[in-house]
Amino acid sequence: MAAYEKYQKGIFETADSVMPMYLRPSQAERNPPPAALPPPFARGTVRERQDFSIKNMTLEDFKSIENSLLTDFDDFWQPETLKDELMNKSSKYIAAKEGQNNILGFAGIWNGVYDFHITDIAVRKDLRNQGIGSMLLEKLIELAKQNKMETITLEVLCTNTPAIKLYEKFGFKNAGIRKNYYKGTQDAFIMTLNLM
Repeated sequence: MAAYEKYQKGIFETADSVMPMYLRPSQAERNPPPAALPPPFARGTVRERQDFSIKNMTLEDFKSIENSLLTDFDDFWQPETLKDELMNKSSKYIAAKEGQNNILGFAGIWNGVYDFHITDIAVRKDLRNQGIGSMLLEKLIELAKQNKMETITLEVLCTNTPAIKLYEKFGFKNAGIRKNYYKGTQDAFIMTLNLM
C-alpha cells in the first residue's frame, strides 16, 4: 500500500516502523533477558556472613572433614575417593569456608575439552537451605564461563527434588536418565546447562 493510500485510510506509521533495520534497536535491547543468577538471599542467611568465602579446596580442607564426611555431608563418595579427586589434575574442587578451616560445603567438576561435568555439590546437613549450594553452583558456572566451556553437565538422583529445583533455577535442563546410576539401584537425571 502506497504512503498516500495509507494516509487517506487514516493509517499512520511511526518513525520506528519505517526506520532502516540497521538503525533499530536489536531484539536483545528491546527485550533484555532476565538476570542469569537468582536474586540475593534473604536476610540472615550464610551469604551475609563477613568471614564466609568460596576458595579452592585443598588437602588440608579435606583433612578437616575427612572423619565427618559421611555423617555431616553425604555418602556419595568414600573419603579416599574425594581425596583422589582433589589430586586429579582434571578435577577442580571449591569449598565454602567460614574462617580458616570451617568447611560449610564443597563442590567439584571434571574439566573436559568443551564442558565441565559437576561431580558433586555437598553442603553440611545442618546448614542446608541457606544458599550455600547456590553459591557453590554459581561459582562453578562462573569458572566454566571463564574457561570458555560450552556446557555444564551433571547427574542428580531422580528423587532429589531440592537439588533438581536448584539446578532448574540456574537454567539446567533435563537431558535424559541414567538407569541404576547411584549405588547400582537408583536412577539419575542427566541435566545440562548450555553456556553458548
